[in-house]
Amino acid sequence: MRTMTLFTPLFLLAMTLFAGCQAPVDNEPAATRAVLHGEVWYRQRSALPPDAVLEVSLLDVSRADAQATVLAHQTIDPAGQVPIAFVLEYDTAQIKPQMSYVVQATIRQGGRLLFINTERFAVLTRGAPQDKVRVRVDPV
Repeated sequence: MRTMTLFTPLFLLAMTLFAGCQAPVDNEPAATRAVLHGEVWYRQRSALPPDAVLEVSLLDVSRADAQATVLAHQTIDPAGQVPIAFVLEYDTAQIKPQMSYVVQATIRQGGRLLFINTERFAVLTRGAPQDKVRVRVDPV
């Protein structure tokens, strides 16, 4: 009978530890993915070189005293010709209504910067577009 009393607390302790190893209970909402579609274009009447590369990023620019945080990024290689469509998939849990977000785009050839957006293209919050963004880039 004595071994039964020792066994019971050890058994309960083992079962408690085992229960802690199981999948966590959903106390936090699961990450929800969303997509921001858009296109990059420019006014020049010239074709891009065949090896041009487009890089587009969704940035959190809310903090003036900190570097922008990249929330999504897409590289299109080769870029093709304008307008160039892009798709940025991001986690909606990272988007806060009071914060500021922008799309940044660059076109490079062999590491040399050819085009960059010189205007701020706000998205997602504060009345900015939530999808189908048109980002104009200018020659460097």
